[in-house]
Amino acid sequence: PWERAVQLSDQFNYFPEKQVLEIVFYLGQLYAQEATTTKDPKLAQQQFTKALTYFKRFLDRTPQPSPEAISTYAMLLYYKAVADPNKPDQALLKEAREVVERGLTSAIKPKESFYQLLLALLQQQNDMAGSAEILELLLKQNPSKKDQWQMLMAMYLQLSEKSRQKDPT
Repeated sequence: PWERAVQLSDQFNYFPEKQVLEIVFYLGQLYAQEATTTKDPKLAQQQFTKALTYFKRFLDRTPQPSPEAISTYAMLLYYKAVADPNKPDQALLKEAREVVERGLTSAIKPKESFYQLLLALLQQQNDMAGSAEILELLLKQNPSKKDQWQMLMAMYLQLSEKSRQKDPT
């Protein structure tokens, strides 16, 4: 019914823009929730596509979208990009990274979720140096996270192995 309401409002200009954007935002959230909980990969891809369409519309027409909305959109792009672990969609990963980087610059003190998502994107793109940099930043903010220290050490080891392979002397 909400999709039909948005469609009719678009066609006949029935609801005020603010009300339409609220409906569009909720539709995006609903499809995102369905996409992340379904076991059917084809259905999940369709629902990710619908969720992304609604979130993009919301973000494009909202002058000051909330960090949560921006973060959710970036996460949806990431989830859709890595839905097939054997063949990640590099274009969606790039778009997700751009959205995250915009989100990071939109606040004085960005939410940790932006950094976590950026870390996942950098790891997906095999950027070990960038991943280590983000982990260092996260650990500077919260040094009690033991699992992140282990990840950082593993990245340092990988980076040192790469540098040894390049310069065997």
